[in-house]
Amino acid sequence: MNFDSFPQVACLMLPVFGLLCFAVGVYDFWGAWRSRSWPATEGEIVYSWAVNVFRVTGANNEGPGSRLGIGYEYTLNGVRYEGRRAYFGGEPTLRVARNIVAKFPAKAVVKVYYYPERPGTSVLIPGFNRFTYGGLILALLFFSLTAWLWQYR
Repeated sequence: MNFDSFPQVACLMLPVFGLLCFAVGVYDFWGAWRSRSWPATEGEIVYSWAVNVFRVTGANNEGPGSRLGIGYEYTLNGVRYEGRRAYFGGEPTLRVARNIVAKFPAKAVVKVYYYPERPGTSVLIPGFNRFTYGGLILALLFFSLTAWLWQYR
């Protein structure tokens, strides 16, 4: 590939990534918005863990390379459901993931907030948080880079 064609290729690829991030961001934003008014039921945490996926240096080994795993069960009208979503948004930092695991340890009885029209859709933490906006911010970044590179095509 010739580096002279980089702006043209980037102007084709960046909007695609931007649209994907935008779609995920809108889904997270809309889910967080709706979950604020969802009813709650009692559930039980089956498992919860937080790991550092990438070795990140810095204060408290904190960085974007963490992974949160959480699973819970709840019953509505005699039907058993399983959930794996702590909240609407992207992956948390390792410190936040560990705080969520501490708040929702295995075997704990917790409130599960569910979507009444589709009870299989649920969260443990309803509403917005700082990770809800990640997809929208990334989409803005990709669209901004596209606009900047457009002048060099």
